[in-house]
Amino acid sequence: EIVGRLVPDPAHLFAGIKVIEFVAPGDLAVQLTVDAGNLWFKTLAANYHPLSSADVLLPHAGRLVVRSGYPRSGCSTMLVSSQASYFLSTAVCVEPHPADASKTLVSRFLAAPVDVAHFRVKHLARMSVARAGTEWFRWLFDGDMCTAREAMKGFYVVLSLQDCSFGGPLLPRVAGAEPFDAETWERVGADVSFAAYLQSFLHLLDLGAAKVFSSLDGQQLVPSQAILRRKDWEHVRPVLLPVFQKACIAYRRLLPNGTVELPKLAENVPATFSHVCDG
Repeated sequence: EIVGRLVPDPAHLFAGIKVIEFVAPGDLAVQLTVDAGNLWFKTLAANYHPLSSADVLLPHAGRLVVRSGYPRSGCSTMLVSSQASYFLSTAVCVEPHPADASKTLVSRFLAAPVDVAHFRVKHLARMSVARAGTEWFRWLFDGDMCTAREAMKGFYVVLSLQDCSFGGPLLPRVAGAEPFDAETWERVGADVSFAAYLQSFLHLLDLGAAKVFSSLDGQQLVPSQAILRRKDWEHVRPVLLPVFQKACIAYRRLLPNGTVELPKLAENVPATFSHVCDG
């Protein structure tokens, strides 16, 4: 849901991470509450006095981003970024071990306001890093989290516009547009993405509350694909598809003689991205 609550990573600096706005799949505006008793936070604050200010300790704005295939193919990265201080931002990167497929590498990135060598000598030996790592792995791989991650795979539906190779698709000009009345249809530009086209189509059908996305986990989809929340798709599908079918029939009437393929809207296709991040 747009407003909810995330279970925070126990090794993070935050006692609470509350979702404020769903920006896009894998991109959330959040409210962060610092855990003032967290050992890592105490260590940071001891080296950087502004971290004890009210702006930091009170609930404040932040961003949570999950990105697949970054910084390398096969990796997944989660970033929590605080607007109160750069030194509260943290990231976790999970990737397969390059030499042993049975192992997984987990890297944590945190900003420290001191010289790295000095910080290691002065603080890391006293921070029970191994214990924090054990807690994090328990959180990452416990039954509830595994179930939640599996459920997330079905949270969105990826749609693809196919066989639309003779210019942009058609939008109805009026309610009740019929496929054999050319005046009731309007062709969109060939450079308009399927996500933008689909959002416009839904608005024309008074279904604009269903939001269409063009990115997933921080990566841009190819122009012929779009994403909706599955519950939104199940709501709009019975209304959209009959009108879309009429648009496809009208589209075929504009094609060269002998062309028999109608544009198709394919559901549950694998996401394809415009580019692959290789670091």
